Amino acid sequence: MDLADYFDEIARKTKHVQFNRSVIKELKIKPLPRKLDAGRDYEANGIYLISSGMVVGILAHVGEASGREWPVKITAVRTRSGVGWLEAAFTPGLYYPLKTAGYLEFAYVPGLRSVCMIRVGHRTFIIRSPMPVY
Repeated sequence: MDLADYFDEIARKTKHVQFNRSVIKELKIKPLPRKLDAGRDYEANGIYLISSGMVVGILAHVGEASGREWPVKITAVRTRSGVGWLEAAFTPGLYYPLKTAGYLEFAYVPGLRSVCMIRVGHRTFIIRSPMPVY
C-alpha cells in the first residue's frame, strides 16, 4: 500500500500520473503483512514490491509520433554479477517537432545493481557506475 500512497500523492501534486485510489478498492487489494515468509501463499490480492533487482527505463523526447508505434523499446537486458547492459531499439518513423511528454519504456531486471552500458540502435553509451560492484 506504500506504493499506492506514493502514486496518489504524485498524482495529486503534479497531475503527471493518472492514478486513482478507487482502482485499489475495485481490485480488493489489501495490505500484506510487513514480514513475509518465503514460499507461503497469502491468498490475497496484493501489490508486491520486488527488492532483488532494479527497474530501468529509457526516455525518448522525440516529439509527437504520427503513428501508433511506441518510439523506443527495450529489446534485451543482460546481467553478470549485478552489473548490466541494456539494449534498446528506436522505431523509425515520422515524429512531429512538438513539445510533448516523453515516451518511457520500463523493464524490471532481477539481480541488477548497476548499469554499465546502454546501446540504442548502433549507438553505445558507457556509464561509469558510482557504486562499486563486488
